Amino acid sequence: MKTARVLIALIAIAVFSSLAHAEPDAPPPAASQPAEKSAPLAIQATFDILWKAILDNNQPAFVGQGDLAFRTAATVPVVRDVNAFVGPRAARGLTATYLGDMKAKGYRIDLWKLVFKDDGDDLLVSLSTKDGVVAGFFFR
Repeated sequence: MKTARVLIALIAIAVFSSLAHAEPDAPPPAASQPAEKSAPLAIQATFDILWKAILDNNQPAFVGQGDLAFRTAATVPVVRDVNAFVGPRAARGLTATYLGDMKAKGYRIDLWKLVFKDDGDDLLVSLSTKDGVVAGFFFR
């Protein structure tokens, strides 16, 4: 019984000693800090092409990597309307942050958050692809 008390006392001393020597302002372990995500290069390149095409009001460049349904839906008036909606805000500046990806119904969906410098509402952009072909590019 005496040995058990001594062992418990030694463990308690070791624990409290390690706490006393810990740096109070030490950052938490790296595992608890989320790493900043970045899109895979091919996905980021596709996003950049689509975003530039919208800002340039260039419908042929916008639909160039799309499947038939995307090319059919993204008409010149649609691209012009999207340009009118985001172009002036983007001209004042923005930050695009890649949020990650998910799978849905056989498609890869990558997400970006757009924060505009005009202090207006942020936008969520989703890029849907299947086998490297664009199936959708949506703003929410």
